Amino acid sequence: METGLTGLDDFQFAGLGQGDDKNVIREALGTPTPDRLLKVAQALRLGFSHEQIYDSCRIDPWFIRQIQDIIDAELRVRQHGLPTTASQFRALKRQGFSDERLATLAKLEPAEVARRRRDLDVHPVFKRIDTCAAEFASPTAYMYSTYETGFPGGESCEARPSGADKIIILGGGPNRIGQGIEFDYCCCHAAFSLSAAGSRPSWSIAIPKPSPPTTTRPTGFISSP
Repeated sequence: METGLTGLDDFQFAGLGQGDDKNVIREALGTPTPDRLLKVAQALRLGFSHEQIYDSCRIDPWFIRQIQDIIDAELRVRQHGLPTTASQFRALKRQGFSDERLATLAKLEPAEVARRRRDLDVHPVFKRIDTCAAEFASPTAYMYSTYETGFPGGESCEARPSGADKIIILGGGPNRIGQGIEFDYCCCHAAFSLSAAGSRPSWSIAIPKPSPPTTTRPTGFISSP
């Protein structure tokens, strides 16, 4: 969200310590805001029960239990530091913990967390989304990165890259109003990251003639020899 968060970061309730903490937290939980999940997490850290949280905000108890699992994992890292085995470290990453958040919990630098993770050979793998619904082989499947493991528990990467030279094509083409903005956004930030990593971009801009009610945005092509 580009708000500086690294996970379920600690939240400071305004008004705590003034003699009515319970009602301060209850009122904060009962007010719908974009950061209410942070408030739920902090209430759990402060000892609020699941029933008290549900009564305050009506968030389904299933979700409250999932947040509790994250808070419990946080506490283990605060008390014992980072895991020393690959399976335990991978379990934290599967829960969604960023290296930055783990660094805060373990009182380390993010680079040190990343180094320890790599030393344990804990890396994300890529999985395929079959765009042809298994009707026939899909050579252009969508890929997504994850720390999930395959059966019976080992890493299983489905990327299967070849040894040929690669180019990266990033584009956001014609879209109806309100659609596809997230793709354009990702393309722009991917271009920034590639440039920062030392790639040599080669831009090609194509602006089709718009035809209402669609809007168009440039499509950029970045190649890195």
